Amino acid sequence: MRKKLKSISFILLIFLIVVLSGCTKINTDEKSRFIGKWGFELLPTYTFIFYENGTAVTPEANNLTYTVQDGKLSFYMPGYPDDPLSYEYSFSDNYTKITLSLVGSPEDKFVIIKI
Repeated sequence: MRKKLKSISFILLIFLIVVLSGCTKINTDEKSRFIGKWGFELLPTYTFIFYENGTAVTPEANNLTYTVQDGKLSFYMPGYPDDPLSYEYSFSDNYTKITLSLVGSPEDKFVIIKI
């Protein structure tokens, strides 16, 4: 009887481990998905670099800041802190491609790819 109880306990333990491991969710900060170097899909040499500290570099600007909040990526230009350029974004291809659509002008969109 005792051996049977140990076997049942062992099976139950294995079952719980399997079930609970499927329930875990990796909590990835959305902003961290942007960190790194990205290039335009049609012109990969035209790059964006996003840094962890919330700054970004583009060919036109070396000292941008950015935020990622509520499904929007917003760029803040030096001298215009209250007037961000905001894009709705969606990731694809295992987070290696981002489609950006200008807020208020959804037809104005482009794609950047992780380099």
